[in-house]
Amino acid sequence: MVGATVYGFFGKSTVMTMACSSYVADTSSREDRTELLGRLLAMNFFGIFLGSLFTGVFQSFGSVHSMLIVILVVNLVLELIIVLLVVESVESSDDAGCLQLACPCVNTATRSLSVRDSIGFLLQRRPQQLMLVFLFVSLCVNQICKQGEQDVLLLLVEHAPFNWPGQYYGYYLSVYYACMGLNLVLILPLLTRFMKPRDSVLVMVGLLMKIIRLVITSLAQKTWLLFASAVLGCFAGFIVSATKSMTSKLVDEAEIVRLSRCYPARKPWPT
Repeated sequence: MVGATVYGFFGKSTVMTMACSSYVADTSSREDRTELLGRLLAMNFFGIFLGSLFTGVFQSFGSVHSMLIVILVVNLVLELIIVLLVVESVESSDDAGCLQLACPCVNTATRSLSVRDSIGFLLQRRPQQLMLVFLFVSLCVNQICKQGEQDVLLLLVEHAPFNWPGQYYGYYLSVYYACMGLNLVLILPLLTRFMKPRDSVLVMVGLLMKIIRLVITSLAQKTWLLFASAVLGCFAGFIVSATKSMTSKLVDEAEIVRLSRCYPARKPWPT
């Protein structure tokens, strides 16, 4: 319980996802942002795929302690990669006036964002302010439903008519997230380059396929139907990536321009 408290207090993996999304938004153009955020989310899904797969394997042939040691080593490697290889996308400037001009919600004394600053940024007057608030609320509701869905699904497959052993649930998650990752890496780039759909259209497609998957899951009596619904519902990966892209595009472009004038040129990824 102490370990879970410390882990949750520092934001869990949500903070890492937020930082990576911020990095992509900072170093991408409006035209490429949806595709790049989709790739980023795909890497997250591939990670969940491998983690779920290895969890099932460890439950069958290993132990909980060995699984936790592997997780510890992987996280230490990630820390080293971040410290040694990842270059900051935006360097700080000594000119506090430029920072305040670009983002009025930032506290120039500490160069940080407090809870009050974050709320102020969200409520700042913009031409499409209502849409921005709606997207933030939608992301919050989607995350709440996603967490509840995982808990309910686990209870569903542990009882009749499925009666899955523990590792089967890991295999199900592996199939689901692997399909979503492949969808974002292969299908989303093709759609954005050749059909150029609006982000809102991608969100609606993702929501429709997610609804179909949940209906099949609720009516299924066979294990293969659950796995088939996981493959069919892989388009749900469009929801988060397209919504994040829409959110970043609603921020005034002039703010980004002013910010780039206050800071040195952005550095590329190290080769």
